Amino acid sequence: MDQLTGNNVLPNRTGDLRETLQCLTVQEILAEMKGKVTLSRQERVRKELLIERICVKAAPEELHKLKETAMCKQKQAGTCGQRGRKRKRTACDSGGGLREPSVGAQETGSHCSGSRFLQLPTDTQLKQCYARFFKATSNAPTEQCTCAVCARECRVLENKVLAMPLSLIPNSERLVPRCPHTAHELYKGRLLEPDGLVGENDDPLVSVCGQCLEELNKPGHKPPKMSLANGLWIGWIPWPLQLLTFPEQLLIALLYPRVYVFKLFPKRQQGTRNMATLQRAMRGNVTTYELNAEAIASMVEGNLMPRPPAILASLISVTFIALGEVPKKWLHSTFHVRWQVVSNALQWLKVNNPKYYHDIEISPTRINTLPEDDVPEEITDIIRQSEDLGVLEEEDDSYVPPDDNEGQQFE
Repeated sequence: MDQLTGNNVLPNRTGDLRETLQCLTVQEILAEMKGKVTLSRQERVRKELLIERICVKAAPEELHKLKETAMCKQKQAGTCGQRGRKRKRTACDSGGGLREPSVGAQETGSHCSGSRFLQLPTDTQLKQCYARFFKATSNAPTEQCTCAVCARECRVLENKVLAMPLSLIPNSERLVPRCPHTAHELYKGRLLEPDGLVGENDDPLVSVCGQCLEELNKPGHKPPKMSLANGLWIGWIPWPLQLLTFPEQLLIALLYPRVYVFKLFPKRQQGTRNMATLQRAMRGNVTTYELNAEAIASMVEGNLMPRPPAILASLISVTFIALGEVPKKWLHSTFHVRWQVVSNALQWLKVNNPKYYHDIEISPTRINTLPEDDVPEEITDIIRQSEDLGVLEEEDDSYVPPDDNEGQQFE
């Protein structure tokens, strides 16, 4: 019997049958025909040879079963495809799915279709896009303020900053410092950052970030983790220490964990580099590296302060990128040392920081070896100059447009 009658008519073993069996995989065909047709190794691998062999050698009833399997698979695939297309059309028509219906479709009542591809937006759509852009980049989303509880600078919207009277802060007694200090600025006994307060009355308006407010609302007695009252208050930098230049800071330091590499070059001004105005237009960057502590320990033994100026050559490296000789005065604002400023800072630290500086001995001899107001030779002697202006161009090459006020300036 070469053909079967009924609804499932099996075509004779030629084109139609081969097309029908193409939807089956090699594994599915082998599973159906296992033990029924002898197959070579190549026929088990190549689908075309397998189907050809089956059509020639398999019994009609076996071919009928195989065709039913293939047709059932085709039917299931067609049903899934129709359902998928139907869901897609329904989501597009009703405004559902992942994509939001366009403004134009809402206004005209039209459905999503290929006819809208590459269509220009309407005036209403443009206005709404501009409105969303202005809303996202206006002062409100980018507004910043200081949290009076933790002294951190926060974005008002992003960090959920709230301004409330001091009397309404929940559990504000947790902001009372456990170890009072004479320099604390207290408001009704609470340690707060003045920049986060508005008003000078008895109940000022206090800015509190969302994290601090959430912790204050929790039960317990501990202050918020990042609050000043949790031992994170360090106070203002005293004036004698504010005056110190970088080399002066190194001369009074107790520990040296890093070595500092300065790379300086003149700023570009109107397409040229005016070496005459370098003093007012110098920029650069600083890179730090871990220091070999054992190699420097022998230079800082003892309690005599300040440190010998020779230590600067081991801690600072300066590379200047420019043509011509580098005048010493151009480096003055960054690397100058003043013996009077160093002396005043050490005396202040000895009195006000007894934990670390109580045992130091201020040496008048070392103070006298420091310049009155000049760059020490220990720094000028180690300055290396590079005339490779290609490096200079690489430093300026960025996506940020050049600006006369950008970068680090040394005045």
